[in-house]
Amino acid sequence: MGKGLFVICVLLLLAGCSKGEKGYVIAVDPTWFLLEPGERAANLHAFSRDIVREVARKEEIRFTLVTVGWDQLESGLRQRNYDAILSSIHPLPSEKERYRFSTPYLRTGPVLLTRAGMEEESVRALHGKTLLVGSTKNEVLGIRLYPESLIRYFDGVRSGLHRVATGEADGMLLESIRAYPLVARSHEGKVVVATSPLDDSGLRLITLADPDRSRTGPREDLIARFDAGLKKIRKDGTYDMLSMKWGFRFRSEVRRVG
Repeated sequence: MGKGLFVICVLLLLAGCSKGEKGYVIAVDPTWFLLEPGERAANLHAFSRDIVREVARKEEIRFTLVTVGWDQLESGLRQRNYDAILSSIHPLPSEKERYRFSTPYLRTGPVLLTRAGMEEESVRALHGKTLLVGSTKNEVLGIRLYPESLIRYFDGVRSGLHRVATGEADGMLLESIRAYPLVARSHEGKVVVATSPLDDSGLRLITLADPDRSRTGPREDLIARFDAGLKKIRKDGTYDMLSMKWGFRFRSEVRRVG
């Protein structure tokens, strides 16, 4: 990406906005570069766009969504070029000094994959079972959550899934945004997503920590309004519909054993 602020497109979400309300400008990197989603970037962008639109409708807010290069996203927020960003920045204590974070609108952390039909008690403990991981981060997570398992690294994601499907390995930790489409595409019925995401990584709406000094002056709490709208679309089924539409959730229920 080149330097500077590049607006690729502007999407005005006007449904139900209040008369005279100036609205909010929200920026997003459409490649989700820091998340390294590969071929899932377009789906992430479309899902994020739809979530913002539905929250705007529920809360009767006007949002303007602009796309910005990944290397200018945070600096543009700090310079108050826009009111908020959509980002995978993790809400660590050091980051909370600078930013305010919404509830995740998409959790992206690793999930546990197991072969279909594996007993839930075995999944919970994985005692003496082989657990495949692909990164140091997931190895540490596996040691913490499944200390009795035998952790091994897989050579490639597809190879790891095959080992789970055939019973050569008992489980595998893989980031949810990669796990759902891969299982649905080639291993449905053989491999299942056995847990919800196992950490709090996710995509969030993020504003500056001093909301009274926003781009357009004193404003209502954008984070609270976004969270309220997100809660409403989860309750009425809109969120689940969008999740399935863009391939981030199965129609079959996830087994919650993690």
